[in-house]
Amino acid sequence: MYRNKRGFTLIELMVAISIVAILAVIGYTLLTTAQANARDSRRKQDIDAIATALELQFDGPKGTYPAVAVSMFADGKQPVDPVTNLAYTVTPGTAGAVSYVVCADLEGTTGNFTDAGTTPSPTNAGGFYCRKSQQK
Repeated sequence: MYRNKRGFTLIELMVAISIVAILAVIGYTLLTTAQANARDSRRKQDIDAIATALELQFDGPKGTYPAVAVSMFADGKQPVDPVTNLAYTVTPGTAGAVSYVVCADLEGTTGNFTDAGTTPSPTNAGGFYCRKSQQK
């Protein structure tokens, strides 16, 4: 006797759900990695912008740098970290300094320093991206 089959068996449904779950995990992993890389790229651009602003304001005759001010940036805003929304720390941050170092703690990509003089956060896998004064 011939039976007309309609629908899927339980095994077929389990296989389909497993494939969808595996693809979802792969997609989520790629998305979070891409987001971390994008934030790191922004941090690097921000550090470069701060360093460029400080170099442009260098007082040659005195051989000093100013403190970072919002007036140094075209949009009137000092760059901030994309996650914490805190301004990047410039060391030393005082006007009249003869040198500076400004760093960002990266999430996923490799930086140009592994230690910026502070204890890295437990989630830090990439190190720090730093710029220092160019004038001698």
